[in-house]
Amino acid sequence: METVRFEELNISEELNRAIRDMGFEETTPIQAQAIPHILEGKDVIGQAQTGTGKTASFGIPILEMVDPQDQNLQALVLCPTRELAIQVAEEIRKLGKYLQGIKLLPIYGGQPIERQIRSLKKGVQIIIGTPGRVMDHMRRKTLKLDKVKMVVLDEADEMLNMGFREDIETILKDTPKTRQTVLFSATMPKEILEIAKAHQNNPEIVKVVHKELTVPSIEQYYFEVKEKNKFEILTRLIDMYNPKLALIFCNTKKKVDELKGLIKEANDSYASLSVLLTDLNKIAYEIDKDSNVSINPEKEQEHNIELKENEKNSSEVTNSKNTNDVSSTNNDSNDVPTF
Repeated sequence: METVRFEELNISEELNRAIRDMGFEETTPIQAQAIPHILEGKDVIGQAQTGTGKTASFGIPILEMVDPQDQNLQALVLCPTRELAIQVAEEIRKLGKYLQGIKLLPIYGGQPIERQIRSLKKGVQIIIGTPGRVMDHMRRKTLKLDKVKMVVLDEADEMLNMGFREDIETILKDTPKTRQTVLFSATMPKEILEIAKAHQNNPEIVKVVHKELTVPSIEQYYFEVKEKNKFEILTRLIDMYNPKLALIFCNTKKKVDELKGLIKEANDSYASLSVLLTDLNKIAYEIDKDSNVSINPEKEQEHNIELKENEKNSSEVTNSKNTNDVSSTNNDSNDVPTF
């Protein structure tokens, strides 16, 4: 496939500037195929693996579509997990750093819903959320979807695997029939195609499947073990290989907390691993506090002032020279600090 540069796409200079700041010049295959269709207002089904640039594929068109003068919710992105919702929100924030008047809000479980309600009342054009928390706000009537122009289902197959189909159907039915619907999924099971048939209008199908999903230079092994034996085997592997640097992934925050507790109970040889997990939890907490942000490059002074409250509580909070483009939409920095 011929290489496409972002500057060749029909997107604003503000977005191109942000993309260059992020170090990107050329699109990935999924971006090159999906972005033009989405910019044209077409429904899209995109099949691509994680790590192929899906977020920018819908994030760029969303930012182009949103009207800063309209304070109503205009774009809704549904994600299967809170971690992905935070990640997508951060990516879109970076893409929109030079745009003015656009507010986004990640909403998910595990964060006080009252804080989210306060932010929603101020007006938000883009929401990135998990189906369960979005449904919660709909039941409370704190989230109105009647003005939504675009809905994105990110990692739709994962949402179905987690049992969110009924929630997804309910959310989609509560949005205008004239909306644009974009669906991304690594696989295309029958349930995905049924949702597409019921809720999309002549969608364009974009498919990018890598022949190799792993890096050939990395050796990979897996062990089939019982749940009760996982930690013992993990510690034995650490003892055997004594890695200088290692990453341990868990599929839920609860699992991370459980693993952290087990490591604390183990001997001192795993102290460094315990510290790492503690730091990761602290990072997750800092991200969790950050919710509603306004993308506006002209509020550096306000942003700096709002950061001072966090600086009092943690010497690790720094104000990077690159943060002058994002400011909190909440005057109470204790409620909604800045990203």
